[in-house]
Amino acid sequence: MWTRKELKEKAKSAFKTNYWRCVIAALILTALIGGVSLAGGIGAGSAGSAGSIGSTTESANEEALDLSGDTLNINGVEIDLDTIDGAGVTEALNAVSEGLTSGKLNINGQDIDISDAEAVEELKDAINSISDTDLSEYSHEDLGNLATGVLAAIGGVLLFIVIITVLIKIFVFNPLVVGCEGFFTVNSREKADLGEIKRGFSPRWMHNVGTMLLKDIFLCLWSMLFVIPGLIKAYSYAMVPFILADNPDLGATEAITLSRKMMNGNKWKTFVLDLSFIGWELLSLITCGIVGVFYVNPYIYATYAELYNSLKGVTAE
Repeated sequence: MWTRKELKEKAKSAFKTNYWRCVIAALILTALIGGVSLAGGIGAGSAGSAGSIGSTTESANEEALDLSGDTLNINGVEIDLDTIDGAGVTEALNAVSEGLTSGKLNINGQDIDISDAEAVEELKDAINSISDTDLSEYSHEDLGNLATGVLAAIGGVLLFIVIITVLIKIFVFNPLVVGCEGFFTVNSREKADLGEIKRGFSPRWMHNVGTMLLKDIFLCLWSMLFVIPGLIKAYSYAMVPFILADNPDLGATEAITLSRKMMNGNKWKTFVLDLSFIGWELLSLITCGIVGVFYVNPYIYATYAELYNSLKGVTAE
């Protein structure tokens, strides 16, 4: 049976023996999978932010303009929002520009504070540049179609970015995770070279891609049930990258099943192991990540590698 103290002592020794290479590998791995977050701190921060936003919104609503109607009255110029066309947009912009020029702007019976002269001039210039465009030929339907087209274009761009991001994660980031975990595994036994990171791409790149993708799908499905099942399975599958790096010929389901066997009875102890690094994570946070880059992160990843070696020996027996 392994103990936290034993794992950490071995990890420190292996890490210090190959310091700079471990720092570089840990930096890559941290960039790929992100840092550690504490649920309690995030919850408290979110609650405080929500309270602040709520009070700010309540205060703003007390002074907000009444724009709930179907018409908009700007300095006596009434605009029907249900049938507005290009000419109506031009008329509304002209009314706002004249109000800014005269220093008196009234919208739906409420006077607007325009005391900021610099902001007023910038707004006037923006309105005048739009007003110079002939919008009279655009109907209400044309404006609606234009807005729909713009939203569709923005949605398409966002969808494209999401797809590209997912593909990069699947085909590049996941194999890199396998390679980095493999580096720390080798370094726990002997002084490893950074070339070990390439083992995520060679000799069985697509095999690593498929296995890590299958793991992510399983984890996603478990997480859809609730947070706790997802967290438990995250620990169950935690050894998959190490197994792939150490056993490139092992099948996808075999690697996942082996990880589950290795973590059987060890999930809670591993969770406590993670909690034991909270002090180091806080120190890293206080130093803006400097301590994390040059000590904490390599130390943690080296400890995980020692955990894999320990569990591997027990499972083999």
